[in-house]
Amino acid sequence: ISVGGLPRLEIGLDAAVATPDNITEQTRPILSPRLTLNLSPRTALSVSGDLLTTRDYVGESWADARVVTAEVHRGLWQTERFALSGLIGGGYGWSEFFQPEYNYLVRNEPVVVPAHIYRTTGPEFVLGVGAEQRIASRLALRQEFKVVRGELSEFRAHVGVSVPIGRYSPRFEPLQARDGGRPDSLRNGTGIG
Repeated sequence: ISVGGLPRLEIGLDAAVATPDNITEQTRPILSPRLTLNLSPRTALSVSGDLLTTRDYVGESWADARVVTAEVHRGLWQTERFALSGLIGGGYGWSEFFQPEYNYLVRNEPVVVPAHIYRTTGPEFVLGVGAEQRIASRLALRQEFKVVRGELSEFRAHVGVSVPIGRYSPRFEPLQARDGGRPDSLRNGTGIG
């Protein structure tokens, strides 16, 4: 089953590098599976979640964070084998922070604070751009740059592959205007407006 020359479903795997906006945390790698539902030649819904990542260690303390997102991708520009899209979405993130046991003095008396794991969860907002290049009828290469705001608040750079359930058409279809014709040029649109 296809929609406008695109297979209805695609399965993918992304490798990402996440750079937190908190200067005390480190850049970390992430591996995420992805499922994409093509709604039209120009619009797709993508769902992904962090499967593997590394903990951020500072001494004996560590932090771990993950997110699951759903994003709408909308085609902005395309050639026969390359497409550029914008994406917007949301999701749910959770993080853990381990604080080992420590002690301090109060009026020359030791106070012991036991080891503890702090957990936080919350909504996420995702905004970014993506690019796709068809490598073959059964393989596409994807790159995305995203800003994730919420519990995680980080910048992510993704590279991944997609495999269609079916086959890709040999080339991208031209982006269509609402009436089914080709989109107006900027000059023509300005003149009409």
